[in-house]
Amino acid sequence: RNIHPEPESSTGNTTSRLLEALERLLAHTVQQQHQQQPQEPQVNIGINMVMKQFRDFHLSEFKGSTNPLVAENWIMELEKVFNMTDVTETEKVICASFMLKEGASHWWDMIKRAYRTDEQPMMWASFKTLFFEKYFPRVKREEKEAEFLSLKQGNLTLVEYERKFDELFRYAPHLVDTEERKARRFEKGLRPELYNAIALLQLPTYSEILQRVQLIAKDPTPEVVSHVGQGSSSA
Repeated sequence: RNIHPEPESSTGNTTSRLLEALERLLAHTVQQQHQQQPQEPQVNIGINMVMKQFRDFHLSEFKGSTNPLVAENWIMELEKVFNMTDVTETEKVICASFMLKEGASHWWDMIKRAYRTDEQPMMWASFKTLFFEKYFPRVKREEKEAEFLSLKQGNLTLVEYERKFDELFRYAPHLVDTEERKARRFEKGLRPELYNAIALLQLPTYSEILQRVQLIAKDPTPEVVSHVGQGSSSA
């Protein structure tokens, strides 16, 4: 008769232990969820910080252009900023795409779909390759190279000729890959009166030729021309 109460006590203890175990399991699960939850927002916070820093430079938007120089200058301005900031190769693409508007934005939408950038973020080098294929294709580069090789001063002032020469040189450094070749190409495009005054000197660098022709252009009298030549000979 005194044996029957013991199972009730045993059953109560078992139930209590099960409830405690469930509570511990639930608490552990909740703790894990809290630990995992901040990871995703942390990525967004990082991107937002990068974008805020990038916007502070107030760079110009790119809407698309038929002028390849506009496209190249835009990329150059972006890379100046990237060199001053701590951004990854994929974050560079995010920043650049943020500045694309109108036609350029439509182009980027097509690129994103074609390359599935939502699955595999694009690297900066790939972005530049695709961008230049669209806005500065090879045929345009070849046109700039040909323009550089045929450049003549003509009716341009010396300052205008120098500026045009430097602008086109960016597209053809492989065609004049030494200082002397660059000097001869610049010299060849000068107006006859300047070329004749400077060619016999065979100055070895572009900067030296530029200095001499600047003196002659300011005062093209025979005395100055002779002085420039003598100065070179005595150097």
